[in-house]
Amino acid sequence: MLGRDLLVASVVEQGARSRQVYLPRHASGWYDWHSGRAFAGGETITLDAPLDRLPLLVRAGAVIPLGECESTTNARRDTVRQWQIWPAPEGVTTQGQTFDDDGESHGWQQGNALWLSWTLCSSATRIDLTVEKRGDYQPAWREIALLLPAGENRELWVNGEKAASYRLQ
Repeated sequence: MLGRDLLVASVVEQGARSRQVYLPRHASGWYDWHSGRAFAGGETITLDAPLDRLPLLVRAGAVIPLGECESTTNARRDTVRQWQIWPAPEGVTTQGQTFDDDGESHGWQQGNALWLSWTLCSSATRIDLTVEKRGDYQPAWREIALLLPAGENRELWVNGEKAASYRLQ
């Protein structure tokens, strides 16, 4: 496990091109990061494991923040932000929080940071994401692109409005 939401299924046998993985049991289930295919928890599955792709599973109900792959810690150059949303089954609510600051100072101790708390709730027809902002920090990125798994047909609503992104106010 990598944190509470990611299950990294490293291939440890020479020449192997698939990997059997036991998925821990929980109400939400799991997704294959690469295909978007959903799985129940409490079962063993077989995943393809080509040389160019690490088998990776994500807990349903997770929101995974992503940024550009940069070889710098300069927050002023961090202009892209995405959240990969992995909706839970109908009726399941999940919550989490992200944190951003300048990456250099201790300003977060005086509130010069950005905390985004989120709640994700899914129904049969839509996915509702509620985002609450706290803190004074203004990151270089101003908008978060919200991504859903391949094949997800439900509408995404953000703070009560149909949307594909979240804009900082």
